[in-house]
Amino acid sequence: MNRTRHNAMNTDPTRAAVGRRKNESVRAENERRYNRGYYHGENSGYPAEGYRAAHPDWSAWLDLIAQIKPPPARLFDSGAAFGYLPGAASERGYSSFGCDISSYALHQEPELQKLLFQGTSEELPLRAQSFDLVCLFDVLEHLENPVQALEEAVRILGPDGVLAGATPDPVFFQKNEETHCFERSPSFWIHHLRKLGLKVVFRFSNIPENFQFLAAPETSRAAEAIEIFQHDYFSHDPDIIALGGGASEGLSIALRDGWSTLDSHGRKIEGREAAVYILNEQSYPVDCEVEIEFSDASQPAVMQVRFNSLVLERFVLQPGQTSRQTSSGRFILPPGGHHIRIAAGPLPDVKVIIKAIAVKAKREISAESHALSLPFDLYQRYRFAGDLSRELNPSSILDAGGLLGDEDGHLAVSEEFFSSPISRPERITTADLRHCDHPGHVPASALSLPFDDRSFDLVASLDVLEHIPPDSRPRFMEELERVAGRFIILGAPFASAAVVRTEKELVSDLDLHFLSEHSALGLPEESLVAGFFGLERGHQIFRFENGYLPRWSMMLPLTQMAFALHEYSLFCSFNRYYNENYYPLDCSRPGYRTIFLICREPLTGDLESRIKALPGFQPEKIEQDESESDYPPSLPFSADYLKLIAKREKEISDLAFLLASREKYSRILEAQLRGYERNPLIRMIRKIGRRLWGGVAGQ
Repeated sequence: MNRTRHNAMNTDPTRAAVGRRKNESVRAENERRYNRGYYHGENSGYPAEGYRAAHPDWSAWLDLIAQIKPPPARLFDSGAAFGYLPGAASERGYSSFGCDISSYALHQEPELQKLLFQGTSEELPLRAQSFDLVCLFDVLEHLENPVQALEEAVRILGPDGVLAGATPDPVFFQKNEETHCFERSPSFWIHHLRKLGLKVVFRFSNIPENFQFLAAPETSRAAEAIEIFQHDYFSHDPDIIALGGGASEGLSIALRDGWSTLDSHGRKIEGREAAVYILNEQSYPVDCEVEIEFSDASQPAVMQVRFNSLVLERFVLQPGQTSRQTSSGRFILPPGGHHIRIAAGPLPDVKVIIKAIAVKAKREISAESHALSLPFDLYQRYRFAGDLSRELNPSSILDAGGLLGDEDGHLAVSEEFFSSPISRPERITTADLRHCDHPGHVPASALSLPFDDRSFDLVASLDVLEHIPPDSRPRFMEELERVAGRFIILGAPFASAAVVRTEKELVSDLDLHFLSEHSALGLPEESLVAGFFGLERGHQIFRFENGYLPRWSMMLPLTQMAFALHEYSLFCSFNRYYNENYYPLDCSRPGYRTIFLICREPLTGDLESRIKALPGFQPEKIEQDESESDYPPSLPFSADYLKLIAKREKEISDLAFLLASREKYSRILEAQLRGYERNPLIRMIRKIGRRLWGGVAGQ
């Protein structure tokens, strides 16, 4: 064992030299960040009593690892802190080592110091293929360059080795950790692990933010062994979830949260809702169908199956049914990570057992077809920006503020509009303050984009400027210009009498946060954009009208009504009809929004002619005359309609509650009566009563 340790720790001279040249200021900053205060909760989530009192128990992970790579395998823990994992592994017979950036951490457990050295996960002074197991637990989110750390981990991993790790999913991780400088969603890590030639299995283990993974070289024996990594157990035996269909390649599925332990009947929904995570790693949408087999319910249950925000099916599940299979209709799975959510109600203590969940991938869907089913307002601006981009043929694209969805999941990704046979999807990046489960998404403020100057050939920002406080709008435009190489596409609703009046009417009718924010901040003036990019910078500017205002003002409340119903098929069909039939007419004056194309250098004659031929081209703003207003005001009944929808849903819920309550209390009463029947005292009283009654009757 000592010889194995010596060989594993033998440093690579070139790597050691690189490590010595590491920027000393970065090392000093890390020493400051990860000192005693960090390990006692001053700038972390650890308790005040310290990490020693609250460090993880590694026994479950070591039990798993022992089934895949038993001792005396070589184990390396990157970001080992006090060294508890290498220490626990060493006690089990592993040849184990670890490293950490913090000198404070490395000196807390003297008996473990022989297993540790100071170093960074991005630059390991270790020989290639030195270890059978490499661990990256709760370290990736702390690194400036975690992809480089993954590369280093794979470099020191043996040809039949296993990489194990865990990192929080920021979509669910709601804590503000000062030292977390690189939080990303599961699709990001899986994407980069696959790029390194690894097979990946993952789980969440009933803690929604706890993304855990095992990875091994695709052609290795370990790639099959890691398949025992199930939701809450270690076995090759299948769980209740499965993928199927001819288009399933590139899809992954895992239980998320809200599930009981697995038994012979299946899994219960714990609480009101349980979730299944589905990942589409392809660059195109997939037409899918979910099938659920229910085993039983403790009482009548109103079931709801949702895909992200939208409902696929509602039905009542009766108790005592031996089995009920429901096919919840088809849905389109965009690239990235999403959820199927299964809710049981209305009583809080209703228990429903699910025997099987199958997601069947039917066929690939073109980006164009999927885009047609998206909300008309989103489609309007992104379809035009995509058409404009294809004329410009940029080598790389940034969509600033490009989360196309809500808090329950994204509806689409930017590449579905901007990609073409020439532009590869990996050349399209989105940035937004909100997290999005897609590998091409970067969580970032539009006022401080984490990219070098001129990083992208084209930078697009659509309907973002109006959400920036007025004092910060020049800074926002500076950032767009700084990271743009040749082109900027900037679209927003701008202040005009017609647009301001229309939004004011809609705000009074509809409780829409984005329109209220427009009103609170004030819509920007077109002169702000023209002055900043044209007069001050001297860039060439093209102006386009987008979203024909009369129809936009009618469609917005209608779309909100359709969305309030949460019915997936209705919502998609409604938008598809409009987008197919009316989008060609929507790029005309008066437009709800204006889209500017800003060019650092003048376009060539042929390209300029093609740009000017696009629909909606209008060189100058023409204020709409009040007398020309030939369109109706916003729908006067929209607010009442939304209230009616909410009222009807509550009535249905209340009725279901009353029916379920009646059933529940009937069963309680029956149980009480059966209890009376078995009660000896009651039986004796009845017996005496019959005798007395019989005697009286005889007289």
